[in-house]
Amino acid sequence: LAALTLASATRKRFTVPDLRCDAQWKSRSEIAERVRIRSCYLQPILGGNGKQLGIIAIYKKYAGTPSGNERRLVNRISTLLALVVEQYRQSEELQLASLIFGNSSEAMTVTDANGLILAVNPAFTKVTGYEFSEVKGLKTSVLSSDLHDTSFYQNMWQSLSETGAWQGEIWNKKKT
Repeated sequence: LAALTLASATRKRFTVPDLRCDAQWKSRSEIAERVRIRSCYLQPILGGNGKQLGIIAIYKKYAGTPSGNERRLVNRISTLLALVVEQYRQSEELQLASLIFGNSSEAMTVTDANGLILAVNPAFTKVTGYEFSEVKGLKTSVLSSDLHDTSFYQNMWQSLSETGAWQGEIWNKKKT
């Protein structure tokens, strides 16, 4: 447990070559003998951002340090596990975003960098009367009501390109 805590705190590999000679394991030597472990090797699992996602703990029946091949193998396994954990978390986040998008009462569109519509939510269809198949690949200007001048849209797009956000109100038209 002490080795695990140390590896976790330092986010670095940690090896205990012989548990019987390690001060941290003195109080646990009986447990180690009972389960027949003599050494341990701990490898943190670090995400792409350097955040620790977990630890691989390997316990061996004999004393010693892992070979170069063993360390490389554990390092590769750690990297693969980090990818799997991060992909799983991203998948969960995407599912949540999809759930929010699909169930929001606010009309929403997803566009590419050129303003072409890639997706709409059900509220968009309800509010505008346009089905996704009718607006897919079109510019959002298909909804333009002509109630805003050119400078309004220039300011909006400038804010979006500079800050990634814009807040305001646009008067658009329905399909009818």
